[in-house]
Amino acid sequence: RDGEMVGAGGFEDCGGGIGLLRSFVVRSDLRGQGLGRRLYRAVLAEARRAGLAELYLLTGTARDWFAGLGFETVPRETAPAAIRATRQYAELCPASSALMHLDLARADAAGVALAGTDREIAACYPVMRELRPQVAEADFLPRVRAQMAAGYRLAYVQGKDGTVVAVAGFRIGHNLAWGRFLYVDDLVTLAARRSAGHGAHLLAWLRHHAVRLLLRHGDIFHVLVFKHVNFGVLP
Repeated sequence: RDGEMVGAGGFEDCGGGIGLLRSFVVRSDLRGQGLGRRLYRAVLAEARRAGLAELYLLTGTARDWFAGLGFETVPRETAPAAIRATRQYAELCPASSALMHLDLARADAAGVALAGTDREIAACYPVMRELRPQVAEADFLPRVRAQMAAGYRLAYVQGKDGTVVAVAGFRIGHNLAWGRFLYVDDLVTLAARRSAGHGAHLLAWLRHHAVRLLLRHGDIFHVLVFKHVNFGVLP
């Protein structure tokens, strides 16, 4: 920015189409502005150009952030030999570090991210307004933040121009009626961008997200959309 380095990230090509994401950082005083996601997209583009099909990373502090980008936590013992041979895996990262994996082909198909920063949440408002017109723009961010404290999450899809074109608000719950469930409170596509498959894209991502949670918790997941309409059961 203005010729000044504000972040850095890279990957190691480990061979066989496998890469290790390394040294990913944004300057502390500039965090929360979406720079990390921009840097991540640039690194991902370079990984694809290098012919990588899979990315791994080791982290002790940023598991939730990378999960929002589509990475899945996997058991360390399942790491392929190419990853085990790296210094990061064998020496530098403690055993408590989480091993995470991203299938680049699946990431290409998904194109969905979780809003985490204030800027990302605010960018979802023009779309959400079409579904919830009673919510004023000034109230949107604080209300979403309050709901997030209770487990609410906001997933979104961006168009090629960077504009948010579809949004899904959802929460994870557990009760006697349904067991463990993923409940979709809000699902809407910008009126001018409908009939392009963005809503179906979000629903497919939500189902996949529930599968990831299923693998983590070892429980049945119901995916529920509005007024208890059952979108599917994941045994």
